[in-house]
Amino acid sequence: MRQKFDKGDLVSVVHSPSETGIILESALVRNGVLYPEECLWHVDEYHCKVKFLATNQTAWVRPKWLRHLSKISQ
Repeated sequence: MRQKFDKGDLVSVVHSPSETGIILESALVRNGVLYPEECLWHVDEYHCKVKFLATNQTAWVRPKWLRHLSKISQ
């Protein structure tokens, strides 16, 4: 299921726009919650693993702190 933020999206951090990165994966914050495949996750229910381009480091970031720079089309 496609979420608001998908693997491959180019994003920046809201409170630090110079921090740009690519989303590597998304996962639910609470692992015990089960969703049907067609269900869209709320931005407070999951986090995204982002690889930051400037530092080459990865970190888990909540989607509410991310802004799209470019959305992957496929």
